[in-house]
Amino acid sequence: MSSSDQTPSSKGKTTLEEIEKESHLQVTFAKQHATLFKKASELCTLTGAEVGIIAFSPDDKPCVFGHPDVDTIADRFVTQNTRPLSEANQLNEDKIKVEINLKEDHDKKKNSAQLFTVPINELNFEQLAQLYESYSKFKHDLSIEMQKCMSETTSSVEP
Repeated sequence: MSSSDQTPSSKGKTTLEEIEKESHLQVTFAKQHATLFKKASELCTLTGAEVGIIAFSPDDKPCVFGHPDVDTIADRFVTQNTRPLSEANQLNEDKIKVEINLKEDHDKKKNSAQLFTVPINELNFEQLAQLYESYSKFKHDLSIEMQKCMSETTSSVEP
């Protein structure tokens, strides 16, 4: 299919036409089904949705995607079985919460690190309090590490 075969629609998009050449069919199917499955996976990850897709390639080979798995999705569809949040979805929600907490912790550490690069007389009260808290934690952690090192040194010197 050449670009001259495509006619623009009213919104500037090209019209879809069936691909005639067998080799082009296979390549297009491979690319498009990979994209479809990736989008389905993203939908599952972002929303906790349970998704099932069954597609047959041009040479009649089945390609399947399912979260939590295709059998569960197919059974649920056939029996119209509604059930509470699956264990997989609960794990996914927990994972998202952990990722959010990790990002917040990372942002806090990044902000704390930036405080050390600004002259102290340019910090406001909140920033000074945060800097003091960071310094106190650093001092405490340093003291613990020094005690560990000293106890290791003393234990390795003893006969």
